Amino acid sequence: MTTKELLALVEKATPGPWKLCDGPEGFEHRVYMDGLNLTVAEVVRNPDASLIVAAVNALPALCAEVEALRKDAERLDWLEKNTLSFNLRYPPYMGWIRWKTLLHPSRAAIDAAKEPK
Repeated sequence: MTTKELLALVEKATPGPWKLCDGPEGFEHRVYMDGLNLTVAEVVRNPDASLIVAAVNALPALCAEVEALRKDAERLDWLEKNTLSFNLRYPPYMGWIRWKTLLHPSRAAIDAAKEPK
C-alpha cells in the first residue's frame, strides 16, 4: 500500500487525534475521537487498542517522513548520476578519490527509500 493510499484512508476515517479509554483487562477498551468523545472502536485487548490509537495518530507524520526520504533519495540519485562522477580532492590528506566511493555505502539506503514499483 502506498503512502497516498494510506493518507486517503486517514482522510476517510474519523478525524483524530484518537484516544484510548482503558477498561479492566478482559473487558472492552474504547478507542474514541478526542474532543467529541465519539467511540470509534471497542477492542477487547488493551495492547491492540493501544496499537490502533498510536498507529492512527502517527500515520500522517510517518507518511510525510517517508515522502521526504524518497525526495532525498531522488536528489542523491540525481547527484550521483549527474555531478558526483568527477574527481575531487576531499579531504586534502586523502588525495584524489571519487565521490562515488564515498556515496557507495548509502546506495542500499537510497534504493530502499524509493517508492516500490
